[in-house]
Amino acid sequence: MRRRVGGFRWLALLVVALSLKGNLLAQAPPLEVQVWPAVQQARPSGTRYSTDPYSDEIATSSQRTLTSYTIQLSRAMMPLSGVKVRWAILVQAPGPGRLRLVQGERICNVPIRDAVTIKTQAVTTSVTVRSTANYGEYPFNSGSTVGAEPGYQIKGYEVEVFVGGRLAVLKVDPPSVQQQIESMRAAPQQGPAIPPPPPQAPAP
Repeated sequence: MRRRVGGFRWLALLVVALSLKGNLLAQAPPLEVQVWPAVQQARPSGTRYSTDPYSDEIATSSQRTLTSYTIQLSRAMMPLSGVKVRWAILVQAPGPGRLRLVQGERICNVPIRDAVTIKTQAVTTSVTVRSTANYGEYPFNSGSTVGAEPGYQIKGYEVEVFVGGRLAVLKVDPPSVQQQIESMRAAPQQGPAIPPPPPQAPAP
């Protein structure tokens, strides 16, 4: 009789352990999502003109610093098709500018042993302006000035990944911007739109 009671206890513990494991697997995301910023320098644009056609010349150039985000989907537990990735970047315009959202989405397939990388729109976060003056009458006399103009200030981002039409992964950094992003999504935005990212080749 004691052996039966002990066996029942062991069986009950095993059932509870398997049930807990099943719940953990059910709650685990079907894939891994990583998000990191990418900063690059845009190709400088220059303007060269002469203040005096016979002597003086002034050249100006500007270079923008662009910041975007890279979203990587990997380690899928099974081949996933029709995965929807939606993002929103909260930015503030220069000066007393208002807050705006840079939004976009992509639909892709995620294989088991491969990773899918998505890039968001690039936001201009700063501009460097250079101005150089050369005087023809004094070939060794030249002046150069460098100035900086503020760009958009990034406040944070939110990335949502939907699998089978259901939200599977949510990434927010910092967490404090989530409520503001959600409220701004529901309200129409004003001002010039930031162009969407270029189309990417569909994943295999």
